[in-house]
Amino acid sequence: PILIDGRGHLLGRLAAIIAKTILEGNRVIVVRCEQLNISGNFF
Repeated sequence: PILIDGRGHLLGRLAAIIAKTILEGNRVIVVRCEQLNISGNFF
């Protein structure tokens, strides 16, 4: 599996990277996801 440190990354951009990696057939583990940055509105 691929280990990704989520600290300091933007949620949407990291999600896009993770999705591409999963589509390539790899497994992904994200650590420190409580420190992800979220920008913009929630609605």
